[in-house]
Amino acid sequence: MICIRKHTIIDQHYLLFIHDDKICIGKNILNPKYVLPINLQTKLEWTFDKEKSQFQGFIIEWNNQKKQFHMSDQNCQELKSQIDGRILYNEINSQYYPIQIVGEGTFGKVIKVVSLIDRKEYACKVMKLDKKFSKNDIIYELMTMQSLNHENIIKIKEVYSSKSHFFIIMEYCRGGTLREQLAYRTLNQDQIVMIMKQILNAIIYMNSRGFIHRDIKPDNILLREQNDLSSILVCDFGFAAKVEDIVTKHPNCGTPGYMAPEVIKFDQTNPYNEQCDVFSCGSLLYSILTGYNLEMQSEESEIYNIEAQVYEEKQFTSINNQFKNILLKMLEPSPNQRITAKDAQKYFENFDLFLMEEMNSLDVIQKLKHISINKNNCHQF
Repeated sequence: MICIRKHTIIDQHYLLFIHDDKICIGKNILNPKYVLPINLQTKLEWTFDKEKSQFQGFIIEWNNQKKQFHMSDQNCQELKSQIDGRILYNEINSQYYPIQIVGEGTFGKVIKVVSLIDRKEYACKVMKLDKKFSKNDIIYELMTMQSLNHENIIKIKEVYSSKSHFFIIMEYCRGGTLREQLAYRTLNQDQIVMIMKQILNAIIYMNSRGFIHRDIKPDNILLREQNDLSSILVCDFGFAAKVEDIVTKHPNCGTPGYMAPEVIKFDQTNPYNEQCDVFSCGSLLYSILTGYNLEMQSEESEIYNIEAQVYEEKQFTSINNQFKNILLKMLEPSPNQRITAKDAQKYFENFDLFLMEEMNSLDVIQKLKHISINKNNCHQF
């Protein structure tokens, strides 16, 4: 690729190439004049002609000075395709037009935007730098998302930043969140199995990469298309962490009713692991089946009182009654005795087979005693 630095007397033509995760600009390959690491500490600003919908070049900061380079639209798009989501861009307004707010939470807002380049709709997660979210926290979340590439995990398209905000461009999911779906529809057995298989697929993949999510809940499950449960995405990695970083990365984080007992009662001498995500998946399944969230108990000794209490039978229909055994395995208070994500996945993959084996066993019904429910913080069917 060729880029040009315009000067009063003679314009300077440079080669631009990527080598060892660096953008290199210079007269030759052996001795580039400008070397920019491709990471989330590097900033680049595109110059873009909105009327022609064409790139004109880019601007970088070098030795505390802005350096502008001119480059063809084709070369700009080629470079952009190689660094999207891997470095920070300036001036989001030069590339996107806001449409409407589609979500809000403790993290900030999600805005539906339209790209001025391809005219497609995207989701833009806006995160403000403050006491809740430091720059390091946001960079950690972005690096986590960069490390994950799975069909059931939301992907970063681009990242823009200003002095006070980060803007994360992602796929726009027209189906909204799973919680929004559950607010107006009741799912059948096949649909529930379909959802759980996809979520567990994502969790198994994350765990294989050394990450845990720590905030699996209906709000963080997206449907790509309206009413289509065959393609869902796990999102919001603000609490995700490498297993080895748990102690330093908000060890007690999560959402009440979905947090595993070992997360709530975090013990630095015995840190938890990926099994906490299995419990959260079990809590999500409980929410799907009953319309309620698990309620935390006041007694510190028994956070959810799972073993000592009984499910309220009125919360279970003849259809969702069939999920009780796997639910018990996923909500096991002890992480060492809790079913693993891989085994839970096998269960849902062979759901009918396991169900037939369990139909002759009354032990499951006897063992499921009671889980209290919080009717003030739930969705209704």
